[in-house]
Amino acid sequence: MSLEDDIRTLSALPVFDQMEVEAVRLIAFSAISKTLKPGEVLFKAGDMSEGGYLVVSGSIAIEKPMPSLAPRQIIPAGALIGEVALIIETQCVGTATAYREEAMVLFVPRTLFLRVLQEFPSSATRMKAGITKRLVGFSDQLAKFRQNHFD
Repeated sequence: MSLEDDIRTLSALPVFDQMEVEAVRLIAFSAISKTLKPGEVLFKAGDMSEGGYLVVSGSIAIEKPMPSLAPRQIIPAGALIGEVALIIETQCVGTATAYREEAMVLFVPRTLFLRVLQEFPSSATRMKAGITKRLVGFSDQLAKFRQNHFD
């Protein structure tokens, strides 16, 4: 993929869609591209996450060790893994591997993401508003679920 393709793909994701184009361009330009062979591990459950991964091509399988969670989740091209890790230090909840075919990911280190937010404060403000809106929607969904299933 070209830089312009990476910018378009990143800009379509909720965490980046409120950012200025130049901020997204800087992230896309500075991100680290990695190609994985089928079955190759991207990260393991329990590892500390240093940032987020945009799945550029192929797909990534995430195996979760906890029985209460879905045992395997397939992340397709165009999706972001580790959105929270872009902002805060967190642990990986599962082991991620290239699923069935070669996969390419774009790694966005937390340090890069936070530096770009400092350089583009209006992007940071809009992103905060977008995250707040998503969290309010999630909270509303949880309240409705609780009401329908537990009251």
